[in-house]
Amino acid sequence: RQVRVGEGTCEVAAAMAPLVPSCFGSYSRDAEATESFGPVAEGGQEGRYRYSTAESNGESSFTAQVGTYYGGGFRTSIPSAPTNETLRQALLRVRQLRDARWIDRQTRAVFVDFALYNPAADSLAIVKLSAEFPPSGGVLTRAYLRQLRAQQLWLRGEGTAHIVLETFLLLFILGYAASEVRLISRMGPSLYFGRFWGVYDWFNFLLFFVSYGFRYHALALAGALPFPPPPPPLFNH
Repeated sequence: RQVRVGEGTCEVAAAMAPLVPSCFGSYSRDAEATESFGPVAEGGQEGRYRYSTAESNGESSFTAQVGTYYGGGFRTSIPSAPTNETLRQALLRVRQLRDARWIDRQTRAVFVDFALYNPAADSLAIVKLSAEFPPSGGVLTRAYLRQLRAQQLWLRGEGTAHIVLETFLLLFILGYAASEVRLISRMGPSLYFGRFWGVYDWFNFLLFFVSYGFRYHALALAGALPFPPPPPPLFNH
C-alpha cells in the first residue's frame, strides 16, 4: 500500500515558477491524492491503480519516522503461498509495478504488511515494513514487529484455561468494587474520596476494567477472523 500527495501541494517562488512546473509537498490528509494513476485499465479510462479507503483496507492511521499516514491508499496484493510458482508470480508482480512506475514523485510512503505463523511456538508475528519518501529526497526505511501467542486470540488449550482464571479474577474484582460502593453509601462520597486509599482503589478499578475491556474486545474481533487464514494471496490481520 502506498500513500501519495497531489500536484500543487507546495508553493514555488515566483522567480522559479517558469523552471518548476509542478511541485509535490509533504504528506497530510488534506494533501493526499486519491485520483487513479498508472496504465489505463483494460476497457476503462482510469488508471489501473485505484484508491481504497481505510475502512476497505482494514487499516488505521500509522505513525512512522516522518509523519502520520491515513489508512487509505493505493493497495496491491502480492501472492504469498509457499510454492515456487507463487514466488515467480510475486516477482512478476513486483516487476510490473516497477515498469509501470508505481512509485514516483508523488509517493510519500509505501507499506508492506504481512503475518508470519510459527507452529512450533504457536506464535504470530505481525510485520509492517515502511519506506518513506520525504519531499527533500531520499528513502527512510524501518521494520515494525508485533509478536503474540496465537492462543491469546483463538482460544484453545492453555488459552482457554487462562480465560477461565481471568474470569474468576474479574468476578473477584467486581465483588470488591461492590463492597466499596456500599462503603461509599455509608460514608458519603466526600468523606470516602477525601481519603487517599479511596481514590487509589478506584483508580486501580478504572485501569483494571479498561484493560479487561480491551482484552475482550480483541477476543471478539479475533473471533470473527478465520484461523488458520484462508488461502487468498494476501491477508492482513
